Amino acid sequence: MRNLLLSLITATTLHWAIPGAAADRALVVLVPGGKGAPSPRGFLMRNRHQFDRVGFETKIASSPKAIMQAARQGRKSGQKVFIVGMSIGVIKSAAALGFGAPADGAVFFSGNYQKARSRLGSPGNLPATLVVHHRGDRCPGTTPQNVEPFRTWAGGKVSVVWIDSSGRRRGRDCGPDGAHGFFHKDNEPISAAIRFIRSR
Repeated sequence: MRNLLLSLITATTLHWAIPGAAADRALVVLVPGGKGAPSPRGFLMRNRHQFDRVGFETKIASSPKAIMQAARQGRKSGQKVFIVGMSIGVIKSAAALGFGAPADGAVFFSGNYQKARSRLGSPGNLPATLVVHHRGDRCPGTTPQNVEPFRTWAGGKVSVVWIDSSGRRRGRDCGPDGAHGFFHKDNEPISAAIRFIRSR
């Protein structure tokens, strides 16, 4: 009896100690920006370890179909599902949500919210969403002026965190190194996303 009790205690301890063993471990589907294969220099790719480190399971998806598959698999496994898109990845995330991808929340970084609206189709397809945007974003498709109209359109489903970090303008305005990519000062935007996901 004593040996059986010790075995049960050990199994339970291992269940909670091994990453991913808990059925309720949140799944974060990361949808990077850019075209083609995700670049390790991209904002989400260079910060994937931050989500892993706090205990989330992460998967990379680069198309609406892949987002949908990952989200459905996570929901089938009993996990909470969060879709996290960056730049062009916001448009892909919105398309997946518009097609009915299950999600408990979404985080959009540096998004084109006019195109996101058209892909979503209706605010009813949008879960609770955090928008994280740099006030100095110079990318023509992700102008900060489009954030507030998107928040209003969403009817209370969107909260916004503004980033004001400074840095040297480098590379393309829509690339990963300037204000569009938060000048590589990633702690503030990533921390905002993690807090939001934990709160859901």
